[in-house]
Amino acid sequence: MRLDTMEKMKTLMKSVLIFVAILVVAAGVIVGGMHFLGISISMDNILGKKQRQAPVVNDMSFRAAREEQEKMLRQQYGEDWDKPLTQKNAEPEVREYKFKKPVLALDSGYSIKDPGMASVRGKREVEYNDRFVSELVPKIEAAGWEVKLVRGEHEYISDKHRAAQANIWEADLLLSIHHDVAPAKFLKEETVDGVTTLVNTSGKSFEGFSMYVSKQNKKYRQSLCFAQRLGFRLKPMQHNPAYFHKEHEGMEMVVKEYAIYESDIPLLYQSEIPAVQLKLGVITDTKDESWLNDGAYRDEMAKAIAKTIRAFKQYCQ
Repeated sequence: MRLDTMEKMKTLMKSVLIFVAILVVAAGVIVGGMHFLGISISMDNILGKKQRQAPVVNDMSFRAAREEQEKMLRQQYGEDWDKPLTQKNAEPEVREYKFKKPVLALDSGYSIKDPGMASVRGKREVEYNDRFVSELVPKIEAAGWEVKLVRGEHEYISDKHRAAQANIWEADLLLSIHHDVAPAKFLKEETVDGVTTLVNTSGKSFEGFSMYVSKQNKKYRQSLCFAQRLGFRLKPMQHNPAYFHKEHEGMEMVVKEYAIYESDIPLLYQSEIPAVQLKLGVITDTKDESWLNDGAYRDEMAKAIAKTIRAFKQYCQ
């Protein structure tokens, strides 16, 4: 009887051990599968124990780090870095880009020290030159060019130094404003409006505009291009170009249609930029001087010059 009981107990124990072994194997299989699927589980969760608390971060070090981060954000995005975007701060920054304007070196011929010939009214050429230059400047500026005056109103400067000044500025164009006179052999002393002066009384036509360029100029092609385009605008305005310098003074004419002459004056050939001398008309001719003394006529000439300068870089570079 006792032997039977012992056998039964052994059988029961074996069954319990086998059952426990099966449970252990099953648990291992389940945990392995959860790890394979990316699911983690701890014994604390299984047993329902209280979770461990995360370590407490030092409040002062956290605050210092936060303040440093805010400082960096403020430097990068401004004081409104943490504010919601509004119409004002949502718009991208608009920057104004300033492009370099082309530069005109504008020369007024002669000076107070060397005023040039007198007109039929007894005024010296420098007065006509300065008056026209003062009227021309705002029109050139309105055309988008910067104007630098080679000679101030009461300054004296030689032709050589006028060219040097324009070279120093690295201007895009040098334009010298002058007025013309008839050949000396055709001038006689005469009193006009109580002023004694030299006037053309020969009966010959000594009137009109003319221009001068130098083949020795490094930018001769651009100089000639500007002179031709300017002549195209000036010729239809009032009178013919001045052809008499070739006939009576033997000057070389480069372009007859617009009375463009070759000249060896230092202003033109020592210039390292395109350079043109423009003579607006003959102040020793009564008819021509009357036109040059008319404000509306001068205004039209100034507009024609400004338009030609505005298109210079487009057509003559």
